[in-house]
Amino acid sequence: MLEYAVLMRQRRTILFLIAPLIVLVAGASGLAWLAGRREAQCLPLPVLGGELLPNASLAPDPAAPTMAAQWASRTSSGVELQHPSQQKGFDLDGNDRALQLIGIANYVETPAMDVQPGRSYCFGGAALTDQADKGATRVQL
Repeated sequence: MLEYAVLMRQRRTILFLIAPLIVLVAGASGLAWLAGRREAQCLPLPVLGGELLPNASLAPDPAAPTMAAQWASRTSSGVELQHPSQQKGFDLDGNDRALQLIGIANYVETPAMDVQPGRSYCFGGAALTDQADKGATRVQL
């Protein structure tokens, strides 16, 4: 009977030591899977890295408050920053960042950024129209 009690105590000790390890490995695997899915969908990975694009938050340019600093555009009053500091506009995904392009042949160009061979980069954009019956609206990246 004494041998059985010692054997059970040893099993409990082994399980007590192995169980947290199993939970840790499962948790790390789950986080890696989640990060891989977010990266494949071009979604941000807030814990693993920040924005690489300069002025990704579209902070206004002090010299031209209706445009994002460091961003280039063709302006015929057709490109306008829609930012919380402007207290107007729209926001599709809840991140408080948007540029509105009105008119024909307007464009916005991101700030230049260094890239490295063998790495992947994502940039997301959406184009909306308020008059779909009058023609297509598109975005080109």
